[in-house]
Amino acid sequence: MVSGVLSFGTNGTKVFPVTVESNISRGIPEFEIIGMGDAAVKESRKRIWSAFGNQAFSFPLGKLIVNLAPPSAKKGGTVLDLPIAISILASEGVIKEPALKDIAVMGELSLEGKLRPINGILPMITEGKKNGINRFLVPKENLMEALLCPKVYIITAENLREAVSEIATGSEGVFTGNGYENYMPDESVFDRADFANVAGQHECKRALEVAAAGGHNIILLGAAGCGKSMLAECLPSILPPMTYDECAETTAIYSLAGKIKRNVPMITKRPFRKVFNTVSARGLTGGGRPVTIGEMSLAHGGVLFFDEITEADTKIIELLKEPLETGKITHTLLGYNETMPADFMFVAAANPCKCGNLFENGDRCNCSRAQIRSRIGKLSIPFLDRIDLQVIARRVPIEKMAADIKEESSADIRKRVVVARKIQEERYKGLSFKCNAHMSRAAIEKYCKPDKAGIELLMAASDESEFSMRSYEKILRVSRTIADLENAENITAKHIGEAFQYRALDKIKRYV
Repeated sequence: MVSGVLSFGTNGTKVFPVTVESNISRGIPEFEIIGMGDAAVKESRKRIWSAFGNQAFSFPLGKLIVNLAPPSAKKGGTVLDLPIAISILASEGVIKEPALKDIAVMGELSLEGKLRPINGILPMITEGKKNGINRFLVPKENLMEALLCPKVYIITAENLREAVSEIATGSEGVFTGNGYENYMPDESVFDRADFANVAGQHECKRALEVAAAGGHNIILLGAAGCGKSMLAECLPSILPPMTYDECAETTAIYSLAGKIKRNVPMITKRPFRKVFNTVSARGLTGGGRPVTIGEMSLAHGGVLFFDEITEADTKIIELLKEPLETGKITHTLLGYNETMPADFMFVAAANPCKCGNLFENGDRCNCSRAQIRSRIGKLSIPFLDRIDLQVIARRVPIEKMAADIKEESSADIRKRVVVARKIQEERYKGLSFKCNAHMSRAAIEKYCKPDKAGIELLMAASDESEFSMRSYEKILRVSRTIADLENAENITAKHIGEAFQYRALDKIKRYV
């Protein structure tokens, strides 16, 4: 008798249905699993055999073949332990075939037969719902995450025998209702680094406010110790709250990566991922075999902060160009092609030279042009063209740091950012983008029309600096954001002038 149980496989951020088929026939005792399973899947034979004995189930005698369909897709991990066991029991007649209709089963088995939690429950249930399944059996420890998916029924079990009983009796389980919509995004910024604690650096704070308001990428160039990292770490505190869809999408990624808390499974705050110059290509982008989720995808919906970027290998820096342009990262290996989400705000910090004093007024830079060129040269023009704001951070004088001056808080800055984002959402309603940083060329032509003085300033400055078309569009996008922060309908010369201040690339060129 051949029996089939519906489950799921994962590959990076991709989830796909898997049908587990079992067939028991007469012959020399054998237990074989076919269908492109990895080492963890092959090892499930031992776990299942032991679980059967400890849960008082007799393991079938004869030739047992388990097929994981579709056979062309690679399956990995331990999620298929329970569906394989259920399929075997169904082939023996312990579970009747009608009981397996319209239910998906997921879970890892211990040697005792207990169910252990697995990664990726939320995206698996979401994928199953798309395929018309509305009942899911999961390990009890995965219940909180499973409840995030709306309008499905969740059945839980602590061990194999309990799972068999729940399926055999046709249990409906718990109805999830509105699912993740019951989790309100946390709008609190108090547990984040706050701009109120950063002395001075008003130009950088303003640039970060502009970046947050329009979803722009930004790089901070300056001496060591001037506060670049602290400024970057404050950025999430002024970003707008996540929408329900963003929460669900980010939670799904973290679930597959095994990086969510079982008791608080919903990601309601924008991720902040910090990488250093020592990061590897796979650590940054993910991919490989088996597919891993890299920092780019973990930063999806939030911020990716690259510290000391000019110390990194050029090849690592160039890997950022694709996600900065498309919001995705594509992996191609031996004919295998996988696209993973990587839509994040990018922030980088860099020392412009070895001593760090290149832009300091009081301290003399002792680095030669060749040394500066070797460092800054790692940031190619195509890469910098994808960075909307390039800002110089200078050291704050001690007397200013010691002065009792009350700095503006992140909460106050965030209010302006939220208003600007709402203006953009209303303007781009029905389009494929929601913020100025992602405007298409057609949208730029429609919504970024400077006044006469602004056009004159733009043309004069672009002729002098020889901007590329991409840089020209970046300036218009940033100008549009600055105008939105002022709730101004038209872009003026003032907005264009401020946008040009955030192009430190011009100053760098003078030195190298």
